[in-house]
Formats: sequence, C-alpha cells, structure tokens
Amino acid sequence: MDNISNLNAAIYRNAQIIINSKLIDLNIKSGQHDFFHVISKNQGISQKELSEFLYVGKSTTAKAVKNLMKNNHRVYRLYLTEKGKEVLPII
Repeated sequence: MDNISNLNAAIYRNAQIIINSKLIDLNIKSGQHDFFHVISKNQGISQKELSEFLYVGKSTTAKAVKNLMKNNHRVYRLYLTEKGKEVLPII
C-alpha cells in the first residue's frame, strides 16, 4: 500500500510541476487552475458554492479568487473577464 501512496504522490507532484510550467505566462498557479475551470463552467457561481464544489474551505477559495482577480473587493458572484475568456482554451 505504501508503494501505491508514494507513486500517487509522485504523480501528483510531477503533474503540478507540468501545470505550473504551462501556466507560467498567465500568472496562474496549479492550485488556481481548478478554481478558474469551475468558474468558467459555472458562470455566476458564488464563493460558497465554489468552495462546496471543490471541497475546500472558504478561506482557501477566497485566497484563490483574490489571486485570480485584479481588484480585492468582495465578490458575490464570479464570472470570467474578457481576458479570462481569452486564456480559457490554454487552461
């Protein structure tokens, strides 16, 4: 069982390295691309709904959304910006 766990962890780490290298020009980290993808498929989703969808805490969602946004004001419904729609095919 330890071998499977170690292999799974190694695959995950390597996948994160690959994702980060592909997204480096977009200033999006591997941990943020999941949020970006869910928002793109669920335009108007709330931060609470986003947290529930991804099974993460509200503070994790708030941090990820803040990093994806230029403005730091509170967001109730999330939509992709025009720039977000442009980079969507890359992500």
